Amino acid sequence: MNGNAEQAVLEALGKRLGIPAAEIDPDAPLRDLPAMESVVMLHVVVDVEDALDVTIPDDVAFSASTPRELAGLVTELV
Repeated sequence: MNGNAEQAVLEALGKRLGIPAAEIDPDAPLRDLPAMESVVMLHVVVDVEDALDVTIPDDVAFSASTPRELAGLVTELV
């Protein structure tokens, strides 16, 4: 499931940041991604929730430092 979660996270980030998901390094710090702001992260969380039919608590979403870490946390909720 982590592969699905990681793909959902990368696609949501790409959509919200306006860059191809394939160009996002899953191990890059989220704070270093171009145009990353807290409101963007909230939209990413909603997109991932919709894609995977899961509820992600805000504290979980904002505790992740990389896309891969966020995917791992999401996987634990599924």
